Amino acid sequence: MGASNLLNKILFCFLAKSRRFRPLKQETDTVLLVHFAHIGDFVVWLDSARAYRALYPGKRIVLLCRRFKNISELAMRTGFFDEVLLVDDGWKRRIRSVLRMMGKRYDIVINTRLSRELQSDIFVLAPRSRERIAPSSDQTLLSEEWCRRSDAAYTRIIPCDGIRTMELIRNAQFIRGQGDDTFRAGLPVLPRAAEPKGLPKDFFAVCPGANNRANRWPPERFAAVIDVLTAEFKIPCVLVGQEESIGQRVLQASVDPKHILTWMGRTMQSEYVEVIRAAAFLLTNDTSAGHIAPAVRTPAVVIQPGWNYGRFFPYKTERAEDREWFPHSVSASMLCRGCGKDPTVNGNPVCIEQGVMRCVLEIGTHCVCDAVRALVHLPERDKGL
Repeated sequence: MGASNLLNKILFCFLAKSRRFRPLKQETDTVLLVHFAHIGDFVVWLDSARAYRALYPGKRIVLLCRRFKNISELAMRTGFFDEVLLVDDGWKRRIRSVLRMMGKRYDIVINTRLSRELQSDIFVLAPRSRERIAPSSDQTLLSEEWCRRSDAAYTRIIPCDGIRTMELIRNAQFIRGQGDDTFRAGLPVLPRAAEPKGLPKDFFAVCPGANNRANRWPPERFAAVIDVLTAEFKIPCVLVGQEESIGQRVLQASVDPKHILTWMGRTMQSEYVEVIRAAAFLLTNDTSAGHIAPAVRTPAVVIQPGWNYGRFFPYKTERAEDREWFPHSVSASMLCRGCGKDPTVNGNPVCIEQGVMRCVLEIGTHCVCDAVRALVHLPERDKGL
């Protein structure tokens, strides 16, 4: 058991038992939303986040998120939240953050994550509140035993579908379970920021990195596809993301690197979003970029691992007008596709080959090129954002 996981269990048990001695004695007219996730998960969640103003009229809406992969600037620009609070990683900082949150009071605390983890439960339990709400959790990050313990810490668990249902639909189910029967899942919308200077007038974007190393399609394959696309579409490629070393490997493997501009490691979060917005289309194996693209109405092809097929990709919403902006996902048609078990966390280690998921390595360059051609040859569309 890792030290961080052990600390989470100790804090969870302490806060769960001490809650009875820390009741909320006075209304605060404030709702706390706890959302611990990376930027891609946050963007997907924004569709349902827009509902909280209507669900809790007159209440002050506060968002609590992790400082790691800080999304506070993006969150405040949406107008959905009155305040954004950040908590720190690292065991010493985590304890300080818990102590700070124990001094706060909210009428309702809501854990918005469909894959709950003890760290988010801790920050639901820490403040004084009269109600604690969460969706039913899958077991991606919690064992069956700890999922039961987690459920018992809440005053209300709202049933939602399992991991094979698209995330936007599950988020909508959670909103309807809180009382808004009219809510329907749709594509999120990211507000505009200033476009970075120095971008070509016409270009396509490629994000070859990924937070999970095992998700990364080989840089040499990205280079081969970029060489084909720059020749066919007569526009340059802009590499985006934070992993500069991967960008260098793409450049080294390209037979015509003069048509590739690397912005990897050069963009802040808002600039990263705006590069994707300005692109003619996006090619990526990073799920965050794959979720940002439809939120800024940029056509996208996403190279997808097979274990979570159906959850994040292919896209589904409950509004017919969204379909033209769904990203196109490319995944290997393996018998185990959609198994629901991340091989880097709780799946079969045999599914990893040379540090990369076998279902990612099974995807060939010709499939990706064909997916881009099919996407880009659609009639030109007005983003309307």
